[in-house]
Amino acid sequence: GILSRCVAAWLVAGLSLTPLVASSATQIRDAELLVDSWQREDGLPDSTISAITQTVDGFLWLGTPKGLVRFDGVRFREFPLPRGKAESRAGVTALFKERGGRLWAGTESGQVFEIEGNGQASPRLAGDVGARVSNLASDETGALWILAQDGRVHCLTRPGERVRHGVAPDIRLTGFAVDSRG
Repeated sequence: GILSRCVAAWLVAGLSLTPLVASSATQIRDAELLVDSWQREDGLPDSTISAITQTVDGFLWLGTPKGLVRFDGVRFREFPLPRGKAESRAGVTALFKERGGRLWAGTESGQVFEIEGNGQASPRLAGDVGARVSNLASDETGALWILAQDGRVHCLTRPGERVRHGVAPDIRLTGFAVDSRG
């Protein structure tokens, strides 16, 4: 898999991820790790990565200002997201992988997409929260919690249902964390 070929290190800084400068080899805790760096010349569609996650099939999924990208350890492949409204921006700002394997993507324009398909992604618009999506998480019931940049919390209880907006109107959050129980 991808992890056996390389180890990518990332720092979380606010709402964006900043890649560490890669060297040809790094020693951490007495283990030899090879760190590779990929740029636009290597096929990466955009050098800015705003979100990253790995799915159970081993693919790395990247959110960039240009959209959703999948990396198989060798090649980058772009997955265009359907535009629900004319003014929507393609930038993917948040990614979340559920325990069941479903992948979710949030965008600059507030749209939330469900991505399924064993590497043959077919993004489906699941909802729109009206502001940049900054974080996604799910709970033990399978509900998807969506945090928008304006601090409002939204909830999608089941795929295909409408998003419940402003479910915690008096609470202003900056992020979500999911424990081992969901």
